Amino acid sequence: MTQVFGIRSGVEPFPLSTTDPLVEERVQKLRAYYQCGGKDIAIKNIIVLMEKHEREEGFICSLLFLFFTCIFCPTTHNYAYWKFLYGLHDISKIKSYDLASLCIDHLSKEIVKHHEKLLNDRVRIVQRDPEDETGHDQMFVGGCLPLVAILYMNFLDLKVAARKRKIDYSVPRIVHVKNQDFDFVYLVDMKRDPVKKLKFGALPFRDFPRLRTARVH
Repeated sequence: MTQVFGIRSGVEPFPLSTTDPLVEERVQKLRAYYQCGGKDIAIKNIIVLMEKHEREEGFICSLLFLFFTCIFCPTTHNYAYWKFLYGLHDISKIKSYDLASLCIDHLSKEIVKHHEKLLNDRVRIVQRDPEDETGHDQMFVGGCLPLVAILYMNFLDLKVAARKRKIDYSVPRIVHVKNQDFDFVYLVDMKRDPVKKLKFGALPFRDFPRLRTARVH
């Protein structure tokens, strides 16, 4: 988590519910505040309200809400998951939460959902919203999938291919990894398989002891 996002995690589970009536009341007020009279919380609402905050606490809460929604635990829609507010209503506690587990759990659920839909032959994968007259259901690729690619790249041993391109693995990865790096790994790690046209794993993984201690590769 520190290597990818530059964020240190605590040990306390990130709350997505509460039994405390005072916390529940505060979260529901925040939920209504961000809904701006609508049914859901649109991402644009968070941005507009963030720009209007005069207090630092309110600004940081909105900034983290936007970060969670768009980058940390993103959805496939332009709406925020309001239950994040259970952990964001008091920003003084954010450093104590296990953010790494929250992110990985969300990512795992999205991957399972992705695979389940792939096995459904009525589903067609799309990246935009084109006109579709085939009668197939559309499956939109979630925003969290680039994180999987970044994590995968972090484990690859690129010494063999390093002569062609040097990837900047400075911390945090989310800032330094570029589109050209994705394209590069796509080319050097792809296997030619007569059965599966798209198959990866040509490169070996790095040594795990070195992986734990190394910062720049």
